[in-house]
Amino acid sequence: EDTEEGTILGGAIHAVDPDINETAQLTYTLDPEISNSEFSIFENGSLVVSKGAIFDFERGPRSFHVIVVATDAHGLQSRQNVALFMLDSNEAPVLNETFRSIGENAQYGDPVGARVIADDEDQNGAQKVFFRMNDTTNGTFSISKEGQIYVTKGPTGSRINPFLSAEEGFNIYEFSICATDVGFGSPDFQVSRETCSWATITIFEENEPPLLTSRTVSVDENSQLNAAVGVAVA
Repeated sequence: EDTEEGTILGGAIHAVDPDINETAQLTYTLDPEISNSEFSIFENGSLVVSKGAIFDFERGPRSFHVIVVATDAHGLQSRQNVALFMLDSNEAPVLNETFRSIGENAQYGDPVGARVIADDEDQNGAQKVFFRMNDTTNGTFSISKEGQIYVTKGPTGSRINPFLSAEEGFNIYEFSICATDVGFGSPDFQVSRETCSWATITIFEENEPPLLTSRTVSVDENSQLNAAVGVAVA
């Protein structure tokens, strides 16, 4: 899969001419009528990927065949079918730029929007993908290996979070998220691949209840009904 044009596929194909000293004179071509156009052949028998050929294990055919024609110096020919099978290559996950937002009073452990998703079509979409982040938020946020971003700085059960601010200039966090697949095991061993992309979290302002200041007031003995005893301050 993903083999580029001009790539030579394995060793050269060789035919044997029973006539003395004739084998080295053989030349090779493909029968264009019944050979897959994704391939061509050099005169020395080396199969090569043709210009413009695209191999996609997930969407295209996975097996091909060509008819190799060996011609001797006198024009006599022999033909043989050659089968080619495409192997799956591990391709990096596709991870788009992430945008999330959360209120300024979010608490420690609160999730930040929906889970981050990466697309990986290898192994029919069954390949596992794990996430990590390059933290430039001073520990304010983190991401689980499943892709969920969380608030990881601040209190729990509090009215406000002093580490989050909706004030302009302090309300945007940018960092990179990386999605890493696990690669392939036997029989087609493939190393894991990783893709990284930017993430942006915006802190928005939330309506907060008034803060009523606690104070102590005194009441004169024999005060009249509805007499003022102090002023509440918020």
